[in-house]
Amino acid sequence: MLDSKLLTPLISLGIVAVVFMICRAIVLWYFRVNETVALLKSIDEKLGRIARAVPVDPIEPMFTSEPK
Repeated sequence: MLDSKLLTPLISLGIVAVVFMICRAIVLWYFRVNETVALLKSIDEKLGRIARAVPVDPIEPMFTSEPK
């Protein structure tokens, strides 16, 4: 069986490896979310420019409080 002097560093190394894998997953998730937010902002900006460029007629109210 493994000696306790060898087992302790191996367990520590395993814990460190798991922590690094979790941190890597969090960093990759952050960059994906950040990239998606940037994409959505650019789409919103382009749609805003299109909406400002197209003139819109004011809509008449369908119902008024005054009877005809």
